[in-house]
Amino acid sequence: MKNNKCKYLLLILISFSLLQSCKKNLAAKPDKSLALPETLNDLQLMLDNYSLLNGGYPAIGEVSSDNFYLTDASWGSTSQSDQHYYLWQPYDNNVGDYENPNTAITTVNLILESLKKINDISQTKTVQADKIEGSALFFRAFSYWELAQYFCKGYNKVTASSDLGLPIRLSSSVIEKYKRSSVEQTYQQIISDLNRAIPLLPDTADVKYHVSKAAAYGLFSRTYLSMQDYNKAGMYADSCLMLYDTLMNYNSDPSINSNSSTMAFAKWNKEVIFDAFSRSESVLSRTREIVDTSLYTSYQDNDLRKKLFFQLNSSKNGYYFKGNYTGLSSAAMFYGITTDEMLLTRAESEARANNQVKALKDLNALLFTRWVSGTFQPINISNQNSLLSTILDERRKELIFRGLRWTDLRRLNKEPEYQLSLTREINGTKYTLLPNEARYVFLFPKQSIDLSGMIQNP
Repeated sequence: MKNNKCKYLLLILISFSLLQSCKKNLAAKPDKSLALPETLNDLQLMLDNYSLLNGGYPAIGEVSSDNFYLTDASWGSTSQSDQHYYLWQPYDNNVGDYENPNTAITTVNLILESLKKINDISQTKTVQADKIEGSALFFRAFSYWELAQYFCKGYNKVTASSDLGLPIRLSSSVIEKYKRSSVEQTYQQIISDLNRAIPLLPDTADVKYHVSKAAAYGLFSRTYLSMQDYNKAGMYADSCLMLYDTLMNYNSDPSINSNSSTMAFAKWNKEVIFDAFSRSESVLSRTREIVDTSLYTSYQDNDLRKKLFFQLNSSKNGYYFKGNYTGLSSAAMFYGITTDEMLLTRAESEARANNQVKALKDLNALLFTRWVSGTFQPINISNQNSLLSTILDERRKELIFRGLRWTDLRRLNKEPEYQLSLTREINGTKYTLLPNEARYVFLFPKQSIDLSGMIQNP
């Protein structure tokens, strides 16, 4: 019932926005039944639309990454868009991966506009109003960060001011046309929204799909990591972990079902700081994907992740992924913010700053909870480059299918020692994606280009 009411409110708001945006309707008085939300509870109800604001984020990065491969038959039976993305071929007829986050942006812009009107009328700001405003700003930042990973070049401080970014929409109007900003302006908008959000939010969330300071610090860390600002990435990861640092012990946590063949981890487990998930793409389903063989064999036998993350699919002669933190049976992947991600980001930041003791402390604290009790031997590496490589390897293994691999490939390809060429083979033909190629940026949907007049990606 709540979800239906929330969808109804959103439909009213979008309809009302359309009416306001059309000059020919300006003189007409809208029906009183199409009133904007009048209370803070109405706005909170809109924020609680779980499938709209916490879900539906782009899956194209996971489809295009190197975590898995497909057989010829599986590739041939999937959608046209997934066939193109899997082989890194240009495609401009996929609406959902671009429009879903933009719908979330429109929604939170409506919430922010309505909140201002409510605050102006009441002439007082409450804790509830602050939390609503901070949450809306966070969701806008989260949506723009997601879009920037796929539809803009990776952040490069030398060229960010001239590289094409996203159209930045700070209004609920669905008719107004927007030009593309620069990559620099896109990231500065994300940073601005998070800076505004943090003072308004509670330290931790009452439920995992609500927003908190810890979540905002986590998104800050993720943002600066994608910008290759490793000092700030580590600083904000630390701020996040100061507020929430709980890890599951994979040996004993009661929420883990080690015998499940489909889903080892419970929804909203204790490592989740903020819950978000991708669109469900059939190409990522257990019946199609086969985990990259070299990646699977990189997990040692006493590493519990080898059993909890993967299940043998004898018909495919390989393994599928079952370590999803979504708790969902669909092919939607977990994109939220977690303590293990923050530990690895802080460890990477410390390693890059040549603070080996601190980096090893974080790395070993995480791995201790991932190995069979009594078998883990703490890592002790003194060489900076070797330690950083080890941390990046563990990041790859720990955060598999978390919506982060595509961003990691893009940022690490800027460092010659970590560059990778990706290769796939379908029907006897090999396809290769070289480091820093233009194909690391996806095309906007053609209909969005036609409607807006924006410049398309090359």
